[in-house]
Amino acid sequence: MLEPADSASPGEGSRVYGRIEEIIYLGAVTHFHLSTPSLGRLSSQKLSDEVASSLHVGQDVVASWSREHSLVLPGGGVDEVEAAAG
Repeated sequence: MLEPADSASPGEGSRVYGRIEEIIYLGAVTHFHLSTPSLGRLSSQKLSDEVASSLHVGQDVVASWSREHSLVLPGGGVDEVEAAAG
């Protein structure tokens, strides 16, 4: 889920704060490129009919996802596993 930082609701799962750097409309899907202080550059996508017109380049946003949509890659430290778990 991608929503404006000032209206983000607290919830379960993982979240990261960032700023929209680029929005690319690709017909049925819209891609959002975010810059984040903690993870660098992230990409998010939404169905174009779900994209709120309130999202724009330069806007501070919160990207969030449920715990079951997280994947911890091998080689990560304990801190990374705990962060991914929520």
